[in-house]
Amino acid sequence: MPTDVRYVGETVPGDAFVVGYGLHVGERYRNLPFVAEYLPGDPGVITSASNSPDTTGWIAEAIYVPWLNTKLSLQYTAYSKFNGGGTNYDGVGRNASGNNTWYALIWFAY
Repeated sequence: MPTDVRYVGETVPGDAFVVGYGLHVGERYRNLPFVAEYLPGDPGVITSASNSPDTTGWIAEAIYVPWLNTKLSLQYTAYSKFNGGGTNYDGVGRNASGNNTWYALIWFAY
């Protein structure tokens, strides 16, 4: 029965088997933050859209110690390359900078 498809999120080529975003093989690779092709000939290897695992970025951190045994910290992680690419690193249009994160910490020791 023909179906009218209006929206396509991603097209998987040929007989490729993909993992990530909840898709898994034997309960592995389920939590990947991208969709990658699973290579059955080498079960420990998955690929990104660029077939490169390279990631480049930097981390900046500000620390303030107002009293003994108390620390306040703010950290920013920025990526210029993620899984081998700066733009469209996963084949569905996401950029490396979309993974940039802020981290705040309040630490008490007694």
